[in-house]
Amino acid sequence: MLKHYFAIQAIGKDRSGLVANLTGVVSERFGCNVENSMMTIIGGHFAATMIVSAPGSLNEGELSEALGEIDLGTPVKSVYISPLAEEDFRQVWRVASHEVTVEASERIGLLHQASAALAEAGVNITAASSSCSPDEGRCTVVLEVSLPGEMKSEDLTPILRDKLPDDILIVARPAFHNAF
Repeated sequence: MLKHYFAIQAIGKDRSGLVANLTGVVSERFGCNVENSMMTIIGGHFAATMIVSAPGSLNEGELSEALGEIDLGTPVKSVYISPLAEEDFRQVWRVASHEVTVEASERIGLLHQASAALAEAGVNITAASSSCSPDEGRCTVVLEVSLPGEMKSEDLTPILRDKLPDDILIVARPAFHNAF
C-alpha cells in the first residue's frame, strides 16, 4: 500500500483534550498513523510536532481543512502541514545516550552556547528543553544527546566547560531509557 507522509505542527492556547483532538483527526478520521511526535506546553501554549503516515489517497488540503476545524483557542491558533516525500522520510530512531543539564543565572543565549559547543564536537541533540525563572533568576537547559563514534561520557563536561563561562553548572550523565 502506498503511503504518504506529512509533518504537522500545531500551536494553540493550552487546554485539556488537544492531544486527543489532533490525534483523533489524523487517526480516526483519516486512518493515519502517528509515526513520531513531540508535544509539550510552552509558556501556557500547547505545541505539537508530528510525522504521520497516511493511506495513499489523502492529500494535504483535506488534512489541513480538518485540522483547521480544531479549536486551538485564541489569540494563538496555527496549524502547519508539510508533505514529506517517501524517499526523503527516513525513520531514524536516534536514541539519546546521555542527558546534559546546564544551569546558570538568567542570561541570554545559554541554550545557543551549549548547543553550539556540542555541535562543534559532533554531538547530536535529540531533544532539548529550557526554562528560565525570573523570580529565581535562574535558567536551566536539559539536552538529550547522542555521542559520535568513540566519544565517551567523560568527554562531555570538558567540551562544555571549554566553551561556557565558569559560573555555569554542567551535569552530564548516561540517559535512562524505559523499555516498552
